[in-house]
Amino acid sequence: MNIVHLIKIRTMIGIRYSTRLVVLMFGIVIKIPLSRRGYLQCKNEIRMWERYKHLNVLGQLYWECGGIICMRRYAAVDVLISETEAHKFIDTVIGIKHLIPEFDIDKCDLYRAENWGRSGDDYVLIDYGINEYISGLY
Repeated sequence: MNIVHLIKIRTMIGIRYSTRLVVLMFGIVIKIPLSRRGYLQCKNEIRMWERYKHLNVLGQLYWECGGIICMRRYAAVDVLISETEAHKFIDTVIGIKHLIPEFDIDKCDLYRAENWGRSGDDYVLIDYGINEYISGLY
């Protein structure tokens, strides 16, 4: 196996954690709750997906089992490259707060690029488990 293959595999598999252990594998993401707050976030993502999937602004959720969820993996939004792109991102955040009133809360971190993915030229919210009650925990 050469260095190109190792780099490709490294970008295909990853692990992150906070209130949930997030396992990134190839085209999917598995979110495993590590705390009560993480469990509530997973359950809320399921509820939000069922309620708002028709808007095509939320990352696709495939399945849930006991609070563990599996979602589609999207291209990362690490850096906003241009001023035009930054304006489009801000407009998307404002738009989603208008479309989904549950996200119009003070402690909602929708402006963090890490919570978004890309599907073609469009932004997709990939971390949408927060609500007003959950944001007030801890």
